[in-house]
Amino acid sequence: MTKEASALHLVERPPYENRKLMDQTLKKWETGYWRVGNRTAKQLIGRKIYLYDGQKANCSIGGEILAWIPRLDKGANRKIFLFREIKALRGVPAPQAGWGNEKCISWKN
Repeated sequence: MTKEASALHLVERPPYENRKLMDQTLKKWETGYWRVGNRTAKQLIGRKIYLYDGQKANCSIGGEILAWIPRLDKGANRKIFLFREIKALRGVPAPQAGWGNEKCISWKN
């Protein structure tokens, strides 16, 4: 059975210089660039994204992934994720396991 990405968890520490508010009215944000394969990134469209100050912190901002932009100038498979903020995701605890390089992908079967 093929597994499918269901959520993306990222650590972006203060002062949040990589995270950018793109449209205040629509609450659209973009992340810094992250190494995520194309297949996984495509599966994440429409799924949740959670940003944390650390791997044991609660979510500082999160939302629904709208799209991603490749950043090949930053390395293979580097992507910026665009998302619409969902206030209800603030405070969600970070996953306890599955972290690597400040990133955790939740999977469903």
